[in-house]
Amino acid sequence: MKKLNPTLKGLSDDDMTSIKKGLCQVSETAMSSHIEPKEFELPDKSKISVGDEARFATELLFSPHHFGVKSPGCQELIYNSLHKVDPDGHKDLISSVLPMGGTTRIPGFSKRLELELLGVLNHEFKVLNQSESDKEHMKWIGGSIVAELSTFQEMWVFRSEYEEEGPERMVKKKLLF
Repeated sequence: MKKLNPTLKGLSDDDMTSIKKGLCQVSETAMSSHIEPKEFELPDKSKISVGDEARFATELLFSPHHFGVKSPGCQELIYNSLHKVDPDGHKDLISSVLPMGGTTRIPGFSKRLELELLGVLNHEFKVLNQSESDKEHMKWIGGSIVAELSTFQEMWVFRSEYEEEGPERMVKKKLLF
């Protein structure tokens, strides 16, 4: 967004996150409609106007080539990953797509991802859409599941080990490559 709106250039990551949460939205189709500029108040009480750049920022996730970026969009990443596994498992895998992370909370993200994937896949499915509270806690739930695995203790690096060997200890345990 900073490249699209010069008034955003000096803003911190926290300010940009606030703008993303407050103004960004994902349209159902590529570059669909114009967004009327909205005033946004920054923590220092100054105000800026943000319009189409809020839509362009999210469009980059699905159509990076429109912005000169030679990288696949979200739907292409999923499609490419899906086709690296046995075709018999495609239907099960695609029915388990669960978008996670801060950007996936932008209104319209899951719906657009579903529409984009429907355009490249041969069968229907639904992108799983967790509630906001579930998404907020998923990383902790996942961490607790990993911590309960019997093999997890083998990955522990004790403070004394790290202090003695430094990051090299992580490499020896194969935690860093």
